[in-house]
Amino acid sequence: MSWNDLLNDYFDQACRSVLGPYLEAHGFAHLHSGPASVMFARGEVFTQFTYWSSEDEPGFRVLVGVGLLESSQPERRPRGRAVPAWRLIPAEAPGRAFQAWAFDDEGQLLELLGRVRDLVLEAHVMPVAADPARLRGLLAETWGHDRSQPG
Repeated sequence: MSWNDLLNDYFDQACRSVLGPYLEAHGFAHLHSGPASVMFARGEVFTQFTYWSSEDEPGFRVLVGVGLLESSQPERRPRGRAVPAWRLIPAEAPGRAFQAWAFDDEGQLLELLGRVRDLVLEAHVMPVAADPARLRGLLAETWGHDRSQPG
């Protein structure tokens, strides 16, 4: 299977239609869309949504991250390290299993993104996005050092 076999023409629009209004209400704006990813940012904080496929399991899975921008120059793709949302969700929380939720078509993706918005973003990602000091600490834990600070 090639990378092109994994691409679809609805991920970007689905993210923007389901997650965009919610994130805009929290001060985020669409920052960038790539072949299989969508980024929203508020100041230096970003949220990123991507999808992937496993040869071991059917369907596509959505990955969610929250991080700090390292570069947002208009002529370049925005860059930054992110904390995977699954690290923010307690084992007993309803949204913990979101990485196992799969989609095969646009309708399933729209439904899945609604659950991500309600069970993952609202309860776990937005509190971290609202606290840059906590986010910096989580980034340092996740990546082994604090790349969000100069030097």
